[in-house]
Amino acid sequence: MSATDRTARSTVPVAPAPLWIRVWLALLAPLYFLAPAAVFALPGLRRLPRAAWWVLGFYALSQQLPALLTPEPLINSGLALARTLLMFGFMGLGASLHSTRQLAPLGIGLAAVYVTALGLTGLDGLNP
Repeated sequence: MSATDRTARSTVPVAPAPLWIRVWLALLAPLYFLAPAAVFALPGLRRLPRAAWWVLGFYALSQQLPALLTPEPLINSGLALARTLLMFGFMGLGASLHSTRQLAPLGIGLAAVYVTALGLTGLDGLNP
């Protein structure tokens, strides 16, 4: 690949993420219980190459096999499945964004968390 190919590809505009993804990313940091909404991005996994599918399959097995060897395999297997679906949803979301520039709303949410934490720490520090 030549240098002109790389510059031509980097200047292609990236379509903005859908509104629900931008809002969800902004709210994800302060309202972490919204994380299960990541399963709506599972169709984004179709964009991943075959090698990534093998890695995801190995991850799923690495979650399920230990869960099946516990004293309560049914409960732990369900929890492992929930963890796996959540991780796959985050992977699908990342695959659908096409660019790290699309993560700006997540930075806004993280900034809100940091400012709130800093403010509450300062207020709590004032009370002896």
